[in-house]
Amino acid sequence: MAVAELGVFGGNGFGRRTATAGTVINHVVPPRKRAYSRITTMVYTAAGTAHTLTVLRPLGSTVLSADASASQAVVNVQANPGPAGNALAANDWVIIQRPDGTLVVDTVSSITGTAITLATSLAAAVPAGSQLWMMGVAADTDPRTGSGHPQYSAPASVTTRYSDDLIGVVASIGNNEPLLVQSNNAVAAGTLEQVSYLHSIK
Repeated sequence: MAVAELGVFGGNGFGRRTATAGTVINHVVPPRKRAYSRITTMVYTAAGTAHTLTVLRPLGSTVLSADASASQAVVNVQANPGPAGNALAANDWVIIQRPDGTLVVDTVSSITGTAITLATSLAAAVPAGSQLWMMGVAADTDPRTGSGHPQYSAPASVTTRYSDDLIGVVASIGNNEPLLVQSNNAVAAGTLEQVSYLHSIK
């Protein structure tokens, strides 16, 4: 089965992104209703140190139970989105989608009951009913696959291309789910040169 046979109806790509060594590099592949998110190409340059790319898939989801105002860091949700044995906790990555489609990517500073304190205050308000996905951390196991988040080695001092013209490099497990491409960016700063993706009905 080729990518074209998967029922493609949209996609896009991102250019280069880097960060200070020791700070993770993130790129979000946005979700789309009634579609699977599918990465077709990633290009990464590691400097003097080998890096690891991880594609974090959602481990669970919930919705905001109350409006969250701009400049506040606390969001209240209907339920802890974590799967059994792996509740949402400090340092987990989360993605929040506003009704206009814009995404908030952040880590959890702390959680008390269903009140989540984000590491960064919100730049804009997020209304009740907005979706929140728990992406976890790179070392987590996805309960739907029984395996860890997909990981890819990025050898030192070279640019590496990851691509698959048949079904893509990696896809979401369910529809309307984002993917979080993350480099550990250890020791020597690397660059995520390109991420291309599509949305498909299969």
